[in-house]
Amino acid sequence: MKIPSYRKQKKSKGQDVAFVELNGQKFYLGKHGSPESKIRYEALIAEWLASNKYLPTKEDQQGIVNIELIARFLKHADGYYRKPNGQRTPEYEKLKSVLAVLKSLYPHLPVNEFSPLKLKAVRQKMIEKKWARLTINQAIGKIKLVYKWGVENELVKPDVLHGLQAVSGIKAGRNSQVTESKPVKPVPKAHIEAVRPYVSRQIWALIQCQLLTACRPSELLQLKPIDIEMGSKVWLYTPEDHKTAYRGIKRTIYFGPKAQQVINEFMPRPVHMPLFSPKDATQEKAQQAQTHRRAKQKQNPRKTERKVNDYYSISAYRRSISRACVKANIPSWSPNRLRHNAATFIRKEYGLEVAQIMLGHSKADVTQIYAEVNHEKALKIVEKIG
Repeated sequence: MKIPSYRKQKKSKGQDVAFVELNGQKFYLGKHGSPESKIRYEALIAEWLASNKYLPTKEDQQGIVNIELIARFLKHADGYYRKPNGQRTPEYEKLKSVLAVLKSLYPHLPVNEFSPLKLKAVRQKMIEKKWARLTINQAIGKIKLVYKWGVENELVKPDVLHGLQAVSGIKAGRNSQVTESKPVKPVPKAHIEAVRPYVSRQIWALIQCQLLTACRPSELLQLKPIDIEMGSKVWLYTPEDHKTAYRGIKRTIYFGPKAQQVINEFMPRPVHMPLFSPKDATQEKAQQAQTHRRAKQKQNPRKTERKVNDYYSISAYRRSISRACVKANIPSWSPNRLRHNAATFIRKEYGLEVAQIMLGHSKADVTQIYAEVNHEKALKIVEKIG
């Protein structure tokens, strides 16, 4: 969208007036050509750009309703929560899910009438939906964020947000209706081995690389040969897109000899092509399948328009493992849990500091969440102490 221009409105009697039209509304600036009118024009355009190309109207300032605030915030969020490649981050969908609860209770309530008691009613709705305590606390924080954005853009009165800030998070053990999130545990080794016969060569390589590097699935799925620095005994990989990239934090993943061996199985390869490709997996599966097709038999029409990507999405990776778990007759587990396996092993063998580096954490207390406490060492020390 082009920046709206400084325009002139002719008057039949008197001086011509300058104006600018923003979002279908005329803003009059004073005498056309005067320095004051041009200063006012520059200020309005700056405000318009700063508010995501929307200025509150007189009706807005009198008070909009929740459903309008939500729609405008989601429009802002659609542009804000994007990765460098333009893809939406998961945060956008999380916000939509949370705001759907708010919209279900108070869609047409004026935003300036939304009170702490009404926010607690939204929270109660989340409790009834069996959301976990930490999830509810995060959701209430997201609703406060929407109202903060509304204050910032002069759609909500500041004292409304001040009141909402009084609603504190639910404390552990203080509400018998609320369920607690189950702690994420490492995958039992036997359950990892059990899926091996039922996953592709590419999926098994991803599992092994996660166990050896303690990386997140998202950091590994689009790995290409060009991304890997192979100049030393330990190969280095610095993903551009990772969980804390928006904070300016650099993430380095280390490939030791065992991880290198896994990667080498997929070399040589075009440097800009993902190492672990579902297209390759599909072709390998087709080559291994028995066929009864005649030489000149026509191809069957496709039953779906689904296309196989060059790289696995997180959901596709997770589904592959989930299906393998069903075939292996074991409890389903997700690839995110493999990070806990790696963290626990590294912490046990090499200490917290090394685990912190491998996991890419800036604080050791975050690493503690991933690394299970080594009870074996503690028991030996207690035996010595007596």
